Amino acid sequence: MNSKLFFILFNFSLTIAQVNSNYQSVEPTFLKKYSYICISENQGIVRNSTCFFYKNGSKIFLINNYHSLTGVDVFSGRKIFDVDTLQVIYPKLNSSLTAIMKIPIKLDKIEYLKFYDKPDLIGYQITPPKDAIINYINKFIDINYLDKKPEEVISYGYPAQLQSWKSISQTLLKGSYEDDFKALEDLLKLDISKMPEKEMPNIITKVKKLNFFISTLSESGRSGSPIFGKFVENKNGETKYVYKFIGVIFGSEEHIKKTWAIKGSVVNNYFINNLF
Repeated sequence: MNSKLFFILFNFSLTIAQVNSNYQSVEPTFLKKYSYICISENQGIVRNSTCFFYKNGSKIFLINNYHSLTGVDVFSGRKIFDVDTLQVIYPKLNSSLTAIMKIPIKLDKIEYLKFYDKPDLIGYQITPPKDAIINYINKFIDINYLDKKPEEVISYGYPAQLQSWKSISQTLLKGSYEDDFKALEDLLKLDISKMPEKEMPNIITKVKKLNFFISTLSESGRSGSPIFGKFVENKNGETKYVYKFIGVIFGSEEHIKKTWAIKGSVVNNYFINNLF
């Protein structure tokens, strides 16, 4: 399928930002702090992705794509690399400096899942360093907006730099929300794990429940980036924009130049049912 999985850092600080409509072209940089760069390492091989954080009570979870922490390609169902340690770069309290949080990865089992059966998502409980500034996605989760089409899709992440992860910088991905999967049928015929044609309608139905497309093609390294939607809100005769959490990036599709994303409601259900 030539689907390119990316590995991205989550450093997304999602606040319910309200911006006057006169400034609709201004980049919502306040969202940057919720995405963090994530470096996976095994036997000297380094890959980068994007991650973010979710909190339930006193428990803190690093949120990333399942493929980034397990090495399982969710398009083919094959394991393509191993991960034994994650390194997350974080800003330090009362400082302009950053530091690295090293997280050993120990999973009870590895599931060879497919992206149309389960979301490419994992929450890994951590205890961050005391000097770490951790910004949580929780404040942007609003059940009234999770699957609502926004005016614009916005996501900050860390595209991969093959030369050195130290040169990776955060960039903005913008596009529109697309849930028309007509083009997916042609892609299924091309590849998707050599599925028989008779199974395509069932697969497409599953995909529609879990995923949507962003209209622009993401680079490798953005996997795990939180996605925000920009919505129009009218109050007291004034038009403002609000930003809400609507999903997570997990791959790109070269054939149709679009980015794969997990729906906000699917992510939120995963949080509720698994992170406690």
